[in-house]
Amino acid sequence: FKMLASLLVSHLTNPSQRWFFLEIGDGKKKPTRQESIWIRKCEDIMYKSFAESKIHQALHNVYFEGVSFGTGIMYKKVHKGKSIYLPLTVGQYYIDRDESGDVNVLVRRMTMTTESIVSQFGYDKLPEEAKLQFDNGKRNGLHTVVHFVEPNLRFLPKWGNPYVKPFISTYYIHGESAIKDKFLEQKGMTEFPYYVLRWDQYGTSVYGTGIGRAILGDVRMLQAYERDLAKASKKKVDPPMKADPAMKTVEKNVGAGKVTYT
Repeated sequence: FKMLASLLVSHLTNPSQRWFFLEIGDGKKKPTRQESIWIRKCEDIMYKSFAESKIHQALHNVYFEGVSFGTGIMYKKVHKGKSIYLPLTVGQYYIDRDESGDVNVLVRRMTMTTESIVSQFGYDKLPEEAKLQFDNGKRNGLHTVVHFVEPNLRFLPKWGNPYVKPFISTYYIHGESAIKDKFLEQKGMTEFPYYVLRWDQYGTSVYGTGIGRAILGDVRMLQAYERDLAKASKKKVDPPMKADPAMKTVEKNVGAGKVTYT
């Protein structure tokens, strides 16, 4: 699976090559020389941004988990004015889709230290219990933080209100005491910040189906065979022995070169 993921990276999104191109309009019109120069400059800016965003490392993980488990996800995070792409792993998230089959809901859990929470959201956003830990110097205390992204049901595109956006992003610390205090962050988003790869999709299933599921039966059979082979090898090297009942209280030396006296 790792070899296939590496192959997908090298053929689809090779960082050493120009793996995408921009066009004007529907691509049917041939651009002028000035337009071609402008398009090239835009591509150069985008390639430079991608090179600094760790997108290729994230894509390798997305391809690997997509092939293996059927679903691969990465998260686009804006940090200090730059975009950074971070991969997620199976068991860390839950997803749902809209009526057209596109993923539009994602909930994920992550472990963050108190210091990391303060760095990302600010000291004032901490619950009282976490503030006490931070003030007492326990800045490495671990907290389970939940990120919930869902569609904004009050969004009205025709209004053009910049404060009402299509998606709502909410961060909070998991636990009743934390929820009662306040959210770490809640804001609107113009686009869904998670990119979801589903290898194969069947019926109304939200999650994808990967090659790993197709070969799961063969893998289990091979593992059972290897376990039986290991047991047989162990019995051959250290076989079970039969002894006289009188030897039950006698110390037995079954190691290499050892002797048992009876």
